[in-house]
Amino acid sequence: MSGTLPNFLIIGAMKAGTTSLYHYLRSHPEVFMPEEKEIHFFNRDQDWELGAPWYERFFEDAGEAIAVGEASPGYAMYPHRRRVPERIASLVPDVRLVYVIRHPIERMRSHYAHFLVSGRDVLPINDELVVNPLYLDMSRYALQIEQYLEHFDQGQLLIVLSEDLRHHRTATMHTVFSHLGVEPEFSVPTGEFHRTSEKRKRTRFGTYLQRLPGYELARRTLPEGTRKSLYRTITAPAADPSAIEILPETMEALEDELKDDVKRLHEYLSRADFDGWGIA
Repeated sequence: MSGTLPNFLIIGAMKAGTTSLYHYLRSHPEVFMPEEKEIHFFNRDQDWELGAPWYERFFEDAGEAIAVGEASPGYAMYPHRRRVPERIASLVPDVRLVYVIRHPIERMRSHYAHFLVSGRDVLPINDELVVNPLYLDMSRYALQIEQYLEHFDQGQLLIVLSEDLRHHRTATMHTVFSHLGVEPEFSVPTGEFHRTSEKRKRTRFGTYLQRLPGYELARRTLPEGTRKSLYRTITAPAADPSAIEILPETMEALEDELKDDVKRLHEYLSRADFDGWGIA
């Protein structure tokens, strides 16, 4: 007897509200998502090589849930992570996809803050965002969508604006629930989760601990409450907000880089009220 595989995936974007969406979905009685939010099965070669049986174990407690899924923002990191849509289509071709997008430069700012407080070796923000293509590529939402449309029908993909999830949460979640085939009128909890402003910076000890062999595997097997306690033990309050201030000239350069992608994004959203964040 084969195990359970997900019938929906939240594919990104990183720092666009996927953690809040994950918690809202988990609150629905007809939805199952594992305790570990980000599994990264399709975008990490070492996990993909473990095969479907390894992946299925995350969903073995799904029971009678109608919608079974997981949320890994790393599934929308082309070209830094390739073949992800192809892998998904080969294993779960009928899967429903949810892609949360946010003002692309605000997403980049939050992405940088995430790296900064995690102890990554990064340049000052106005240099880092220009020289490291990862930030821009993950904010090229049309580019990411186009990789999926090579393998999936557009009707399988729901694009959610982070701004709608924050300011029009009830209506937005009704749309998400309908897309997943569960009771759409369910009311989700209030509040947001994992905001950048609440981020903490990894201490020197935390950085040392993180680099130990087997640390990540051990961390992923801990209960959620224990993981949170560990996180606060090895971190300290985040750096000064001035460290993530983007200069006007940097903002202009980034907008120029994003204009073509945002223009293409209009086609996939098909919303008359979408202003392209004032970029295009």
